[in-house]
Amino acid sequence: MKAQFYQFNLGGRQLGWPAKVLLGVLAVAGLAVLLSVGLMAAVFAVAAFAITRLVIGLRRSLGLAPAAQETSRERRVAVPAEVDVAGESVAREIEVEVLPAKREK
Repeated sequence: MKAQFYQFNLGGRQLGWPAKVLLGVLAVAGLAVLLSVGLMAAVFAVAAFAITRLVIGLRRSLGLAPAAQETSRERRVAVPAEVDVAGESVAREIEVEVLPAKREK
């Protein structure tokens, strides 16, 4: 059985100077389009970031931003400061400590 050999010559023919100039212009135009699209994307990203920061700052300064969430794990329980003394109720102080949960493997 004979092995078949295929050879592809992409640059077998010599291009004339008009074709070389045209290919060079097309290559430069393609690179310019790619660069301009990339630069426009970068400019739009920076502009979007700046606008969101500006809007967040404006909302905070106008008091429209939601209140900051409490980040600690400790939860506070609202206890009324005044106790109704007219009724027959007993007021006790209760202190609760929240311990971190142990992880099981």
